[in-house]
Amino acid sequence: MSSALHCKNPGWCPICEKETIFVSAETWLRDHYRCLRCGSIPRFRALIRALDRFVPHWRTLTLHEFAPGGASSNYLRSQCRRYSASHYLPDVSFGSFSRRHGCVSQNMEALTYADASFDMVVSQDVMEHLMDSATALREIARVLKPGGFHVFTVPWYADETCTRRRAELVDGLVRHLAPPQYHGNPVDRGGSLVTIDWGIDMPEIIHRLTGMTTVVSLERDRHYGIDGEFLEVFVSRKPTTPQEAE
Repeated sequence: MSSALHCKNPGWCPICEKETIFVSAETWLRDHYRCLRCGSIPRFRALIRALDRFVPHWRTLTLHEFAPGGASSNYLRSQCRRYSASHYLPDVSFGSFSRRHGCVSQNMEALTYADASFDMVVSQDVMEHLMDSATALREIARVLKPGGFHVFTVPWYADETCTRRRAELVDGLVRHLAPPQYHGNPVDRGGSLVTIDWGIDMPEIIHRLTGMTTVVSLERDRHYGIDGEFLEVFVSRKPTTPQEAE
């Protein structure tokens, strides 16, 4: 970390809901432009702002979060009485509760939840780590109630005309199609392998696989500490009828 501040400004944090100071000593603001009160970073704050804008009644819903971690997950848990969470814990039977991690073990490609279990599911920087993202998207749509929402963040390469896979499973072994990249993982110090780079066609892929329509929200406002890279928040809505999915 450099010794000089790259940026510093006063503002209002959507997560701690107070006036604060946002600072970053790095040019990569997405991971380093922090609120001095709660330590949140821009994509956390962007998610909460998008929730309040597109699903303003979210606090009253049955909300499930996949792979929670950070100030935004803590905020969701504190604000929503019907919040639940799960992590991919390969050493714990899927569907079982892990006391060590304080949540249920789930595989997003084979969820144990019944159809139409949730009004909303949230995933923050998860969808780029799945080996079978198509199956996971279908599973998300399955466990959502009609009219339900999947609200998520993911690094989105909007200048790429098509989504590109970086890794795949072949006979149970990982085959790399691009140089390996890893992101932080709140339950695995080894990190999570990036398996896919989502391109401009991502909303179309989601609709083709699930019938869900996706709104892309992008906000940059330093008053709310929202600036940097890959700040898009995606709001996918499950149709209420089969006709609506067409």
